[in-house]
Amino acid sequence: MEYYDVQLGYQMGALKEAIIEPGSRGNGWVILFRDVDDSLSPLTNAGQARIFHNLDNATRLAKDLGFRRVSVLEHF
Repeated sequence: MEYYDVQLGYQMGALKEAIIEPGSRGNGWVILFRDVDDSLSPLTNAGQARIFHNLDNATRLAKDLGFRRVSVLEHF
């Protein structure tokens, strides 16, 4: 989901949660959004998952989009 899609989805109530987890290549963090059907979609930029190299920046963006609850998942 592009930034605008996330904003719109949140305003419409279609997105209910933001989840931050390590990127698939271990090179940073991605933000996933859970919708009302429990499907997960990543934040994208030009069709590619947006990678954050700093967890604080990813969390701040999710909160700036309006999500009060942001979960961070780490895989051990």
